[in-house]
Amino acid sequence: STHVSGLPRLPDNLKMVDPNNPYAAYSVADLYAFLNSHKLNRTPGEKSEYSNLGQGMLGHLLALERKTSYEQLLLDRIAGPLDMMSTTITLNPSQQTWLAPPYLGDGQPATNWDIPTLAGAGAIRSTVNDLLKFTAANLHPPEGEIGKALNLAWKVHQKPLAKGELALGLGWHVAQDGSTRWHNGQTGGYHSMLLVNRQNESSVVLLTNTATGEV
Repeated sequence: STHVSGLPRLPDNLKMVDPNNPYAAYSVADLYAFLNSHKLNRTPGEKSEYSNLGQGMLGHLLALERKTSYEQLLLDRIAGPLDMMSTTITLNPSQQTWLAPPYLGDGQPATNWDIPTLAGAGAIRSTVNDLLKFTAANLHPPEGEIGKALNLAWKVHQKPLAKGELALGLGWHVAQDGSTRWHNGQTGGYHSMLLVNRQNESSVVLLTNTATGEV
């Protein structure tokens, strides 16, 4: 979760069967085949390298440990307790009608991505209102297990290993001010960013249906 596992950004057996939906054909068997053959080129904890593979595999392992799917784990442990009723992976027909159509950075139409095996790396679909509920819970964690989990994720778990790098929580980047937690991400036709600052009790949620880092 802190991107110092030594795993690469992506597995080298991720074959682009469909460039417009690059993760869709990547199976659990493919993931295990990669892990069985891969040799780390450095010791875990030695260097920081952002790994979609690491995040996706973490989601897979958590679901295995609970004997459920990653999506159901999301619904049971986060979306349900925080009343985020529009946060899921598989959209029902009603939710499908709300989905903003995706566009590339140059304005051309794009394609929605499906991320079945590495879902923890970016398969979740949500709304601004739901994510504001999530940021509100991070600003003032509720009682119980969900509050404990939010506070655990908020803490610094990895200090910078090199000049210019940021400290990391669990899933959070820690900004240079030491207080703001943030994360961003981009999939086919979409870019998002979320920032939370407990010191001044503020948060920002940004969702756009254009895949561009200019956001």
